[in-house]
Amino acid sequence: MRSGRSNFRGVAVALVALVAMACEPKHNGAVVADVSPAGWSADQTVELRYHNLDSLTKRRIWVVARAEADHAHSPLRVDVGCVAPDSAQLRGSVVLMPTKHRGGSFVELRGLWIDQAVPALKGDYLFTLGHTEPEPIEQLWSVGIEVE
Repeated sequence: MRSGRSNFRGVAVALVALVAMACEPKHNGAVVADVSPAGWSADQTVELRYHNLDSLTKRRIWVVARAEADHAHSPLRVDVGCVAPDSAQLRGSVVLMPTKHRGGSFVELRGLWIDQAVPALKGDYLFTLGHTEPEPIEQLWSVGIEVE
């Protein structure tokens, strides 16, 4: 009888793991571009392409950046534009705040741009990131979009 209980527990654990995997979005991802740590100017728009494969799941779209921890520009307002595969456009802005250290002297900055977005189309979404600070932003190494 003990063997039967052991098998049942193994099957139950496997089913729980399978259900948990099915509930997680399958197509999380990020696209990131380097910027010059000597100074990211307001006239230097960053373009990123995110290939969406899931047109049904609610997602969070974050704007992320990586900066020198001692020189992180905080808060950092980033202007965001998005062009969908059907040419529909969306614009907005988000404030990035330092969240955690990432390897040595680097810090990650994050800001939630859209909560519970459902990208309705599969295909490439073109994101543009920029800022309107009067001076170039120094010690910033990269900016990007994270979809979860």
